[in-house]
Amino acid sequence: MKIILTGSTGWIGSSVLARCIAHPSITSIVALTRRPLPDSATTKAPKLHNIVHEDFLNYSDTVISQLRGAEACIWVLGSPSSGKTVHVDYTTSAVNMLLTSIVPSMPTAGKPFRFVYTSGGLVPYLDTSFFFFLGEARSLRANLDRKILALSEKHAGRWESFVARPWFVLDSPPMSRFLLGEASWIYREELAAAMVDAALEGGEERLLGDGALRRKGQEAIGREKL
Repeated sequence: MKIILTGSTGWIGSSVLARCIAHPSITSIVALTRRPLPDSATTKAPKLHNIVHEDFLNYSDTVISQLRGAEACIWVLGSPSSGKTVHVDYTTSAVNMLLTSIVPSMPTAGKPFRFVYTSGGLVPYLDTSFFFFLGEARSLRANLDRKILALSEKHAGRWESFVARPWFVLDSPPMSRFLLGEASWIYREELAAAMVDAALEGGEERLLGDGALRRKGQEAIGREKL
């Protein structure tokens, strides 16, 4: 299976990339990045192809031709404070490109294209701009999440959307599980596993909070150990 990945130079995206490289069902990875991946990453993974793409508002015919044949995209671009251009404009442009130029040429007839989008745990509680802390930004992202999820119904049978909404992503347990609570953090390895599993296998649950992501990630990691 061929997968498109963005944000692979970031903290979460790099973990997703490592998971994609290690997964036997993924035969080709196209990493769209704004700066080149280290040579060590590309030379050790023949199935990884890095496209340095500076303008995420536009996609040339050359770039599109290299994306064709993909059956999923994991979108991990930007940080929580990146702003409207990165979170809304870049994502919307990519979705439109995928729907018009990639989905029609899907290699497997009858199989939907899967889009796994990385949102955030704060987003669902802030659907309007009437909040003092990053209210407008959260409202924009909440609206985008809803639009992305609605594509599954609008393009039923051809497209499946999944929105990951992690709160705190950690490499080790928090100092106080009581203060954070089990539902408000997730291991980075589990998050990456859950997102890759959504791209490969899909699932009934499309809006994935920390609890759902943890279950999905642990199940995917557990299957590898059998």
